Amino acid sequence: MASLPLAVVTFIGGLGVTLLIYRPEQSPRISREMLDAQLEALGKASRAEIVNALVLGAAIVGWLTSPYHGIDVAWVAMGGLTVLLAANMLGRRAFRASIYWDFLFYLGTVLSLTGVVRHLGIDTWLIHLIEPTIAPLVQYPLALLLLLAVSIYAARFVLPSIPLVSLLVLTVVPITSAAGISPMVLLIVLSTAVSVWFMPYQSAYYLALYFGTKEQAFTHRQARPMAWAYGVIYLVAIADGIPFWGMLGLLPG
Repeated sequence: MASLPLAVVTFIGGLGVTLLIYRPEQSPRISREMLDAQLEALGKASRAEIVNALVLGAAIVGWLTSPYHGIDVAWVAMGGLTVLLAANMLGRRAFRASIYWDFLFYLGTVLSLTGVVRHLGIDTWLIHLIEPTIAPLVQYPLALLLLLAVSIYAARFVLPSIPLVSLLVLTVVPITSAAGISPMVLLIVLSTAVSVWFMPYQSAYYLALYFGTKEQAFTHRQARPMAWAYGVIYLVAIADGIPFWGMLGLLPG
């Protein structure tokens, strides 16, 4: 319920920008005969396709149920990879050439930064650094939340999204909670603003999609206007949600 205003504004804004920027020059017509011909050309599912589908389905179930069975999602993924290697679905040459190892190393580094920040005490240092700036703004939620979102946009040029969210939760939430701002509001704003990216390297999800489609589905130039547009859409969405959050009692009156 608390995220409803952001969801509505983001959906309407995103749809409007999509229709404005990516409207096709002509509407394609797909007949039933064309679909039947494509399905016939594909033929029946091969053994490799069936095995891959089963492994992927089992991995998804394992990831979703990880909080219940206690097996870390990384081990679920390794189990699926082991099955594919054992079934000879992924040969040595494909294992070396078809996996984007540079992206995996980048992602592993990003995921480990949160522990590094805590171990070095950077979170405590930042609390003392930003508290004098944030404390006077807690009485003005609009200015505080928009400033926080813009600050996150700037920080994303240096810090990846996952450690940045963890760092801000550890630093900003304690300061604002003492002033009556619900942690839920902060988490919604953090989760929204941190997903904005302006350069491809800022989004692991975008890079996974880009490289996963063999760099053939779209270009960085095609995706960039939409990415930048979401930066503005999210600011409008946050501003739109403030009266609603005040009505729900999540912001000080």
